[in-house]
Amino acid sequence: MKKYVKALILVLSFSVMLTATMFISNGASYNYDFWKNALPSAEGLTYKDTYYGKDILDINDDSKTLTFNTLEDMVIYNNEIFILDSENDTSSEVQIEINKTILKTKGVSSIVILNEEMKCIEQPVTEFEITKHVYDTLRAYYNFNKELSAITSSDFEGSDLSKKAPYMPIIKESVLEGTDEYSGASVFLNNAQGLAVVEEGDSYSIYIADTDNSRILKMTSDYVVTEVYLTPTDEVFYQWDTETDLSTSTKRLFKPTKIAVDKTKRVYCVAKNTYEGIIEFSKATYENTLELDEETKEVKFEYSSANGKFNRFLGKNVVTANPLKQFWYKIMSEIQKEQQALTLPPEFINITMDEDGFLYATSYPDSENVAGSNMIKAINTSGKDVLRRNGYVAPNGDAVFLSAHTNKEVTIGASTLTAIAVNPDGFYSVTDAKRGRIFTYDTEGNLLYISGEKGELSNSINEPVAISYLTIEAKENTEKQELVLIVDRTSKSIISYSTSTFGSLVNQATKLYLENDIIGAEKYWREVVKMNSNYELGYVGIGKSLLRLEQFEEAMYYFELGHNAAYYSKAYQQYRDNILKENFALIMTGLVITAVGLCGLMFVKHQNKKKQGLVREDD
Repeated sequence: MKKYVKALILVLSFSVMLTATMFISNGASYNYDFWKNALPSAEGLTYKDTYYGKDILDINDDSKTLTFNTLEDMVIYNNEIFILDSENDTSSEVQIEINKTILKTKGVSSIVILNEEMKCIEQPVTEFEITKHVYDTLRAYYNFNKELSAITSSDFEGSDLSKKAPYMPIIKESVLEGTDEYSGASVFLNNAQGLAVVEEGDSYSIYIADTDNSRILKMTSDYVVTEVYLTPTDEVFYQWDTETDLSTSTKRLFKPTKIAVDKTKRVYCVAKNTYEGIIEFSKATYENTLELDEETKEVKFEYSSANGKFNRFLGKNVVTANPLKQFWYKIMSEIQKEQQALTLPPEFINITMDEDGFLYATSYPDSENVAGSNMIKAINTSGKDVLRRNGYVAPNGDAVFLSAHTNKEVTIGASTLTAIAVNPDGFYSVTDAKRGRIFTYDTEGNLLYISGEKGELSNSINEPVAISYLTIEAKENTEKQELVLIVDRTSKSIISYSTSTFGSLVNQATKLYLENDIIGAEKYWREVVKMNSNYELGYVGIGKSLLRLEQFEEAMYYFELGHNAAYYSKAYQQYRDNILKENFALIMTGLVITAVGLCGLMFVKHQNKKKQGLVREDD
């Protein structure tokens, strides 16, 4: 009999896995229940449109369109869409004239701004003027003393940043000429991969991770670079003023990829091959410095530098323990241990800052897809992960996946969460490059809905690198639109998703719940479960409202449907207490009557025994 039970359990487990894999692999919209079964679900986000470069017209000239090359990042600020194109794989060369010589270069990144109607506000900008402060900082840091008029195209050849010119004579029309800040120099970006836009007085500032130039630049809305963040002064990074041989050293170049900025203007960044955590820079400060001639000890020049200083690493990922690997490691010889590959913590992939100053970050799964590794974090100012994970499944993308398969066309492994965006209402969405998904969660870590799919169609998400929320307010003859924009590197496009009716109901119910209007959220949850009877979170929402209304018995019913044992226990306790209160007099009367009856019965039995002489008189 036991054999048949085990076989039945095995068959059921296989069926659940097969069903889950079917929903996950075929692009159908789905969600997870309490038992982590993948169940079909109504769509939370609906595909709206795909914008390629040729589809984006100039706002002033319909004959002009864009040419996207290698899209890397996107930020939405005041309903303007900032796009970063790194152009790191371009086959065509950009020709720049420097002091009457022609520089042919590749990988010149650009910034372009679109409006909410997906029209180009201005053509891509590739050259960025630098202030005198930044000019002096770069000159001193790289010990580059060649005058601007003597710089030629040969000064930009090679990849050794310590030997290359860190700037060039300005080509475009200067914004600062005639001011004390004018330097006559500018910079180009090299394979830039990170972008952030923050409020700055009455305007805004743009921060760019200039990846292959090993720096972060801060610039004004006029594209003038006013501050620079260089290699962190930590022993893990190669410093240009040392004789470190990178071929034999464990030190590495600083390659910032994604950045975020808080309200105090502290800068946070993720860097390639950096396992120590997220890098934090302080707000850039200005310092006056005197450089002396080594022989005469006279002042060669005085300059004012503007650079942010390295503060610390924070939010470091940890290596998830593998019990089987630990066991074998204990019985290995020292030689075998030395031959084992070093187990490093997962790298961070992307970061963003929410309105409350929490740093949301995504990271790669660990090398062995060990359950329990947290691929999404919400990091506070103390560097601690405070993300709530109270949902049926952890906020790690797909909860069910195949670890191995003989068919190479079957996608295996955990989700790869490449980008994250936080909605002003408190929920957040992450993109999965592994299967082309968008996962949306609330602040408690509940999975709200899953959208998107991978493929060869224009609506496919193949290599998402950025995600943002865009709200277009209602205008004449139009309704308010809540959009999610995805930047896809493979298709060189911007993919737009609109919130579906189902998604709007879920969002509204979640928003009211977060505002503690649990009763007001009930009507939305009821509409949600009408559209999707598998949506267990909706039943829990209804149950919470009924619990607040003290309808405990009905609340228990909905908590049971939602498989929420904790709230079911609360409702049951209140229901039990109410039954006791309502029937207290009757219960107590019954207890008293029962007690008196028992005492009377015992007395009668005792008297009968005395008459029969079975007990003594003194008893």
